[in-house]
Amino acid sequence: MKKYFFRLFIGSFVFLFFKITRAADISGALEWYLATTIYMVYTVVVVMLLWEVIARSATYFDKKVQSTKDEFNVSKLFLKVTLVSIPCVLLFAYLFNFHVIRWVPEDCCMEQANFWADAATGYVMGLLIIYYEIVKISNCRAVKTAKEKESIQKELFAAKYEGLKNQVNPHFLFNSFSTLTSLVETDSKAAVDFIDKLSDLYRYVLEHDGQNLVSLKCELNFLDDYVYLLQIRHQDSLIVKKDINLKIEDYKVPSLSIQTLVENAIKHNSFSKEDPLEILITNDENGFISVKNLKSAKPTADKTTKIGLKNLANRIKLTIKKELQILEDESSFEVKLPISLAKV
Repeated sequence: MKKYFFRLFIGSFVFLFFKITRAADISGALEWYLATTIYMVYTVVVVMLLWEVIARSATYFDKKVQSTKDEFNVSKLFLKVTLVSIPCVLLFAYLFNFHVIRWVPEDCCMEQANFWADAATGYVMGLLIIYYEIVKISNCRAVKTAKEKESIQKELFAAKYEGLKNQVNPHFLFNSFSTLTSLVETDSKAAVDFIDKLSDLYRYVLEHDGQNLVSLKCELNFLDDYVYLLQIRHQDSLIVKKDINLKIEDYKVPSLSIQTLVENAIKHNSFSKEDPLEILITNDENGFISVKNLKSAKPTADKTTKIGLKNLANRIKLTIKKELQILEDESSFEVKLPISLAKV
């Protein structure tokens, strides 16, 4: 409602401005006739109608750009809205010069109407309104972008915290050190490899600190180190297969994303040497990485909050502008992770 009061005020101001500037002297500017009232009402109505057309047009074209994910271009938006406003300006000038003016009594003092002069005045007024609306849209976009960046940083921090917590929590360290102790006693070379892979995990997290998207190649290499440590402990109980038919250097994914999905499958399923957990990582033609496993619920499974998947879904929505897809039935659980071209 405030915007309409503002437009009403501007319409009244525009009329008074032209009345004062066109008057020959102060006394002429202060004179008020029936024609003056008619002109003022018409001017206010024209300003409000023209403003509404321009505002709705600007919003429509801006939303269309957002839906197609094209780059915001002020010049193109200005041109499109101007082309919409010109017919409106000509229509209002026509209505005034050939219809409204007939309502004015013949004995009222009034200036001689001029269609092109009125159209030019309306066009200039329209340009000012267009400029105002585009500045408002630009400011809204800037605020929205700033909020999105802030949200991305918050989600990234939450994801990093979850990733670090999963990798350095006491259980993981205890199991890793137990495995390392056994390797030192039985296979010193394997123990050295184990230490190298464990250090690579921490190095990856530290090196990509602050990055929203990382190379798919780097993420898969990180996943290999993570899976290596798990398979040293679980042996044949855990099988992770990768079948990626992509040029992985050309794509990006949120950091720790694929590892989160693999860790989620391990956390919520029971497995053994006799009944191993098999996780299949593939890609499809629609730009998704699929992480799929057969379900084998733990006998005493803890209640899941799915906070890891929620954090990942939010990060993907903010960085890649796509949705994380979760496909689940009685026998299998699959998560489809959208990927982005490296140029994004």
